[in-house]
Amino acid sequence: MAPPAKALPPDLLQDLLALAQRLGDTAWGEQGKLVEAFAQARHTSRHTVYKWLSLYAGYDSGRRKRADAGTTRLPDETLNFIAASVNESVRNNGISTKPICVAMNIAHENGLTVNVSESRISALMRAKRLDVSAQSVARNHQKM
Repeated sequence: MAPPAKALPPDLLQDLLALAQRLGDTAWGEQGKLVEAFAQARHTSRHTVYKWLSLYAGYDSGRRKRADAGTTRLPDETLNFIAASVNESVRNNGISTKPICVAMNIAHENGLTVNVSESRISALMRAKRLDVSAQSVARNHQKM
């Protein structure tokens, strides 16, 4: 991953490199404490420190990615049904009048399996470009 356009000050970069070295030499239980102390000294969050470490110091935690990452338990037909239900209730001004939770209840009442949360369904709809905003800008690529 390439560093962002805004570079960190040289003294902070030196401290990050030193922290990355210490993290490599420290036991697993103590690494979080080092990062937390560094974050408090810089008045920032642990997440930001880990991000800086990966971008500027080449730090890798060594954790594996989950084997089921990028998959979902929600069947495609259920997602398509919910997306169609929400997209059918769009007004002329582009505002949808049916919340996703209502569409989920309708899908469940129609016998479809709904086994994930509303936020996950929303994320899946965005990822597959089935949400209202993506459908409103979709155009034919061929002139009729």
